[in-house]
Amino acid sequence: MKLGNTNDEASALPENKALTLGTKYTGTVSAVKNENVYEAQYFTVNDSSYSEGDSYIISYSLSNADDFRQVATQSNLNNWSWGDAKKVWAGDGLPNGQEVAGSFTAASAGSGISFKIRLDSPTAEATPGDSVELSLTNLTVVKVTNTDSITLPESMAINKDRKYSGAVSAVKDGGSWNVQYFNVNDSAIDTGDMFKISFKISGASAFKQLAVQSNVDGWGWADAPKMWKNDGIADGTTFSAVIKATQDCDKITFKLWFDNPVDETFDTTPVAMTLTDLQIKDIAPVADLGEAYKNHFAVGAAVSASMIDDVEYQHIIKSCFKTITAENEMKPDALLNQKASQEAAEADADAEPVLNLEYSGMSKILDFAKDNGLKVRGHSLLYAQQTPDWFFNEGYTANGAKVDATTMEARMESYIRQVIEFVDTNYPGVVTAWDVVNEALDNDGTVKSDNWSDIMGDDYIATAFFYANYYAPEETKLYYNDFNMEESAKKAAFLALAPSFDRIDGIGMQEHISLTYPTVANIGAAVDAYKTAGLDVQITELDVQIEADETVEAQTDRYEALFTMFKSKSDKISNVTLWGIDDGTSWRKAKRPLLFYSDLTQGFW
Repeated sequence: MKLGNTNDEASALPENKALTLGTKYTGTVSAVKNENVYEAQYFTVNDSSYSEGDSYIISYSLSNADDFRQVATQSNLNNWSWGDAKKVWAGDGLPNGQEVAGSFTAASAGSGISFKIRLDSPTAEATPGDSVELSLTNLTVVKVTNTDSITLPESMAINKDRKYSGAVSAVKDGGSWNVQYFNVNDSAIDTGDMFKISFKISGASAFKQLAVQSNVDGWGWADAPKMWKNDGIADGTTFSAVIKATQDCDKITFKLWFDNPVDETFDTTPVAMTLTDLQIKDIAPVADLGEAYKNHFAVGAAVSASMIDDVEYQHIIKSCFKTITAENEMKPDALLNQKASQEAAEADADAEPVLNLEYSGMSKILDFAKDNGLKVRGHSLLYAQQTPDWFFNEGYTANGAKVDATTMEARMESYIRQVIEFVDTNYPGVVTAWDVVNEALDNDGTVKSDNWSDIMGDDYIATAFFYANYYAPEETKLYYNDFNMEESAKKAAFLALAPSFDRIDGIGMQEHISLTYPTVANIGAAVDAYKTAGLDVQITELDVQIEADETVEAQTDRYEALFTMFKSKSDKISNVTLWGIDDGTSWRKAKRPLLFYSDLTQGFW
């Protein structure tokens, strides 16, 4: 995680340059001139063997190489081929802190991994000497095993990170059926360690319940991760669970249990099943940001319904955050049901809009929050950009004429009432705040021209707050949410507009920002201004985007400066929400904006 982990400090680079997989090193090396390039001595990695398709990611930050334009990492896995080497090129010299990363894949099985660093293309014709001392920071070698499944061995002895596929048999034992023990090689773990088990299963449709039990949690049936299907476990169903060790163990042993046959007269014959992509992987501990800042403000993250289906995301969400925000699942385009609304309008031209509520992605997120003691920011009731055009048309049809202002206000009231009442009835106390209106102002402070304002006029914003106040519980706070709210014109216009609202409790400042803009001081000054006006502030959509030539270290410094400022103003700020979990699922994934990398590994501070 880019906010850092105090348990992940870099070790001193050993003199013999013998490295351990997954360990972070910092130190100096000497690059010696060899013909036209400068080479650092070989690094070796203590991984005894590798298989065809296994890959190694080598990464580090480089300093003191500003007299060169090119740096490359080369490995014996690619026969030291210069053409295939992973390179970084800088036109005017390599800046201090230059990040270098390369991935090398084994063409065949073997043993003994070595790599070296090469510098080329000096910025001046004269060489700087026979050698140059380089500074390497956070040098790390990570192994990525072949992603293809291999055949599950009869012994059920498997390795971590490998994927296995094959046939198994569930045999009746007492009142349940179980598959023989799986043993994980070389997997000694300590109390508190966690691992993820996942697979797809076919042939288990005769049962309603599947659970994994492991020796690391004492084989406790009550605590075993379970899957329950009232109509049987369909072929191809994915099962996954994160299991936490409650005791030290020399190795991981686990088994699969099946219970509650669909047919109560089910006989005791062993049941043949197929597992696909069975995998065991370690889950690293993560910094609990919610706990770290609990005395200052709540820390949250935007999530999707698909994340709620993944136990690894569940682990991160529950471990790191106190609040969650639905990235899209609570917006109007996710909740409105056009077909049902049209059918209602055919019977009654003034029919209220019909919403998908109980069986929506919103419910999945709210259920997860309720079950795990998390609070939710409701995002958002009115958002023109993600409200379908048909909602504003006669008969709720795609090509109908626009309705009049009176009809549109009735639809607004109905929509706000239905959403708030559903949430308050089924999830009391879970949603603590609503973004009543989202992104309604242009940067000059004027109200945007959109379906809402074109039909109802600029006062639609105040009308939305009137109905939100009418239907929302008093303890549920109401916010206006927008970007660039630290800009002077937009800030001034909003502060002039807000007193006209029936009730507004605060302002949501989005903060999708770069390394340099806006400044921390400008954001802080806006926080002060809103608080002076009697408004609570929530940082609702924070991410820090970086360009290809910018470093994660600089991004980390930016995050640290922001959180330091937020902490200093915690009497004015009640919530800071990151807009997502990891780079790979971010709306700006190319800009690498979030605290976790795409593979859910932690960054660094």
